[in-house]
Amino acid sequence: MGARYTDEEKTFGYSGGMTTANLIAAGVPTTQDEQKVTPRIAYSHAINDDLMVYASLTNGFKSGGWNARESNEANALPFGPEEIWAYEVGMRADWMDGRLRTNITAFYSDLDDLQTTSAYNGDFLTTNAGGLEVTGLEAEITALPTDNWQIFAAIGLQDPEYVDLPGGCVAPNADLAAYTADCGVADPKRSPEETYTLGTSVNIPMGSVTITPTAMMRYIGENVTGSRGTGANDAVTLVNAGVKISGADDSWQLNLECKNCTDKDYVTSQLFVEYYNAPRTYMATLKYRFGE
Repeated sequence: MGARYTDEEKTFGYSGGMTTANLIAAGVPTTQDEQKVTPRIAYSHAINDDLMVYASLTNGFKSGGWNARESNEANALPFGPEEIWAYEVGMRADWMDGRLRTNITAFYSDLDDLQTTSAYNGDFLTTNAGGLEVTGLEAEITALPTDNWQIFAAIGLQDPEYVDLPGGCVAPNADLAAYTADCGVADPKRSPEETYTLGTSVNIPMGSVTITPTAMMRYIGENVTGSRGTGANDAVTLVNAGVKISGADDSWQLNLECKNCTDKDYVTSQLFVEYYNAPRTYMATLKYRFGE
């Protein structure tokens, strides 16, 4: 159990082409004050040497500020602090003499005044979009079928939803980040409802070298990458693979990798236009250790 007290004061102004006087004339406040107590309560209990359960309640906040990359003083708009209450319960467990590990976490996040970026009057600005609630579950599983072979899997499930949104949306909406263009409630960006990961690696000794092939597959559900529901992605499955060749005592390593091996296209960001991921990429790296 603990708490943090924060007392901060911020002042904003210009020197150069744009002036503080013009900022004030545009009705933009030049100071912000914030006093905040953020508590945290956590409890864990070891049921035995291989099983632990825990619960936590955490309150946090992110300071407010101003948009300093704007094209004119009127767009140097302030944004307020963001606050979150985060609740977690979970377990950490080892099974089968340490050959199987399971980590499971259930969580709920209640966030007020979400700070998010959005196109506004020709600039890309940070604004307070409204509230955001997220309920979810995360699970990680690692298995060692043999001393040299590892398999890992991860599952992420979440239900993100904008709540307590500001009023005043007028279609076609071009300003409020949490609404679509027709003033419907948008999907929170970069928040797929499900993600699944499966991977494996195995060490194969061959004389004085060890060959370690690896492979990983990741499924990402439908999501949007921009505010106002823009930059939409269909569900996508990404595949990475590689092989590492190591000398005795790891004195040298040769890594051969393929990322996005199936050459999938997906949107990574939306800033007036859509930005896409890197295509299929091959890489080779060689490391040599010259002594202790």
